[in-house]
Amino acid sequence: MKSHKFWQGMALACLSLFLTACPDSSSDSDGGTPHTLAGSWGGTIKDSTAAPLPLQITIDNSGKITNITVDGANTGLSSIASVTAEGNNIYGFELNDGTIGGFIVDSSGQHAGFLDDGFTFGVVQKGAPGPAGGGYVNTDIIGSWSGYGVTIDSAFNITNVFNSTGTVASNFSFSGNGLNGTFTGNFASFYSTNGVYLGTWSDTSGSGDLQAFLSADKTFAATWACDWTYGFPDGCSFSAWNR
Repeated sequence: MKSHKFWQGMALACLSLFLTACPDSSSDSDGGTPHTLAGSWGGTIKDSTAAPLPLQITIDNSGKITNITVDGANTGLSSIASVTAEGNNIYGFELNDGTIGGFIVDSSGQHAGFLDDGFTFGVVQKGAPGPAGGGYVNTDIIGSWSGYGVTIDSAFNITNVFNSTGTVASNFSFSGNGLNGTFTGNFASFYSTNGVYLGTWSDTSGSGDLQAFLSADKTFAATWACDWTYGFPDGCSFSAWNR
């Protein structure tokens, strides 16, 4: 039985989360031309309880994942075939341990967020060796962000794809718009080495925890927000934002 931890089982995304056709939604965020993913991708990975770790993924010119390194250690994992476009910005693959995964890429083709069914989440940037070399400061999250988000059901099928925005103020409070309209919240702490920001949120539907993962260039944020009344993944949404 495979571990749910990314650096042990390498389940990069929620099984069928990025492999199942999306239903009709209010967003065309998956539009455009599929990107070329060949190259080295670096960033940060974190499960639901542990501290974040640096990550690097290498994809060759044929589209195969050839190397995965977590915290400087080669996992020995690779994909058994080329990464395939399941949507214009959504990709799926199968690794040599049988794990099925995927990741969702921004419109520039330079950043992506990922998720697995054990609630391992993270961010990668094309050409980056890992998180920002000089680390992060708490003010790096301040500014206006926009992009799109997804929700999934307990079978890890995508139930919604929607436009999403957020603005973080100088006191680390934030507000924005998502699937249920306006939300507000506050970032209370962060990991300075890896650029992961932890906070809480609320909207008309409920409230819960939120985490944002900054890319190495600090221009992209992969985020999750969960209402624990409904649990994971039913009470969660996942967004890809650009500054």
